[in-house]
Amino acid sequence: MSGTRKDIYYWKCDRPAALHGVERKEADAAGSDILPALTRLLTGHFPDLGSLKPAGGKGDHRTYFLDYSGGRAFVRVEDGPEQDGHLAMESQVMTEVAKTGVPVPRVLFTDASRTQVPFAVQVIEYFDCPDLNALHRDGSLQLEHIVGEIGRGIIRWQDVPASGFGPFDSEATTNTGRLTAYHETYPQYFRLHLERHLTLLVTSEFLTPSEAADINRVIDEHSALLDLSQSCLVHKDVALWNIMGSSPVCSRATSPRRSPWPETTWLRRWPWLFCGASPNSQTCKRPARPACGCFTPNTTCARRNVSRSDWPCWSAHGS
Repeated sequence: MSGTRKDIYYWKCDRPAALHGVERKEADAAGSDILPALTRLLTGHFPDLGSLKPAGGKGDHRTYFLDYSGGRAFVRVEDGPEQDGHLAMESQVMTEVAKTGVPVPRVLFTDASRTQVPFAVQVIEYFDCPDLNALHRDGSLQLEHIVGEIGRGIIRWQDVPASGFGPFDSEATTNTGRLTAYHETYPQYFRLHLERHLTLLVTSEFLTPSEAADINRVIDEHSALLDLSQSCLVHKDVALWNIMGSSPVCSRATSPRRSPWPETTWLRRWPWLFCGASPNSQTCKRPARPACGCFTPNTTCARRNVSRSDWPCWSAHGS
């Protein structure tokens, strides 16, 4: 039985094992201990599997490169103690987003049942090109030529039908045939664990008690802004490091194509799914809240120093 995210405001903050994977010892990060079981599972679906080797991801998931007759694929493994099955939900969202014309990796295989192995697995297409942040750092990305295409992609995936607010409920989604989040109203989701998160910030001396009280007061004074009637699909980390691309495409003005996105530019993975506020109601979208030791008085977030090569994010907000 997979764990539920009904009481999760933001997975990286509220999951019981908040730093799972991030604090994994280097020797364990390669995932050699689960490699035999993973190989047996994937061989059943990729009978021509040639090799399976660690990909060096440093985020929450173990990552691998799978080589088979169809080329190379990217494997993500969720082995946290919560028995979370959200990789299956993520795969469903990626499938729905692909229908809108936004270029995302094809999902080749997903198994979050934990019936054959004690972990969840997702296999997606692999693209042998850098992320846009790498191109930006080396000066080969002309950002003004790509921001419009990114914006058009966001508009497209916000048209994916979704109901409710917050993380998606896999059981309700299966029953309704529509992406369905856990919370019926946006205030329910927005205020989830708010007091606990503010208390943690005060306890860690990141905020003073009066500042936390001011935040609560402002939220109460403007609570009408939370009364949203419709949600839309939101990717919670649309950043250059989560978009793939090649230098020739990104360094020139976009040429006419059937798709408004450059053919070699791809959004990476989308693991944290939510329904939430669209650009028309930006005041209702929340920043990532701290919990479980991510914040200390002298640092913004312990995770900031972690490679995000296997971090994606999704949720349902309101329009």
